[in-house]
Amino acid sequence: MRDLGDLGDDEVFVEETFSGALGNKALKAMEFDACTFTGASMLEGRLFGAMFTECRFVDCDLSLADLTNTSFVSCTFERSKFVGVAWGKLGASGLGQPYFTECKLDLSSFQRATAERWVFERCSLTDVDFSQTTMMRTRFTDCDLTGARFADTDLRDVNLKGSYGYGIDLTSCRTKGVRLTPDDDALALLRQFGIQFD
Repeated sequence: MRDLGDLGDDEVFVEETFSGALGNKALKAMEFDACTFTGASMLEGRLFGAMFTECRFVDCDLSLADLTNTSFVSCTFERSKFVGVAWGKLGASGLGQPYFTECKLDLSSFQRATAERWVFERCSLTDVDFSQTTMMRTRFTDCDLTGARFADTDLRDVNLKGSYGYGIDLTSCRTKGVRLTPDDDALALLRQFGIQFD
């Protein structure tokens, strides 16, 4: 098992396991292929141009990390924290079909991010900004979306069943094929148009 604090720039790692804390280091142009990060802390980390492909993050903390031009392709994230992360700064490959389960992504911004088939299961996404985001075929299952902002967002074929607390600006979002649980949150969307229910 390698310690994140021992890494340098421009390194390539395949099928390795990492733990520990990145600390105050900035990593540039790193490549990780099929690697596992367990209990790793990249809190306030600076990962410039890093490429993570088919990696697994378990019990990690990337809160407030600067992910400028970084890419996560086919990665899974389990019980990890990404509080305050600006996902819209990712590189061209961005978030290629990520799978988040039981993660905390509160106060993050996905503004202007583009991807399809994202999966969020039992995640906390409170006060997250999804404005101007393309999220086609994304699935939110049993997620807390309290205060999340969806404005000028492409939500075609998005599944929000079982999730709660969301508010969607139906006048600016593309919503064809959106699936909702028929509950108070779904009915609240219609109240934007003055429709009342007794």
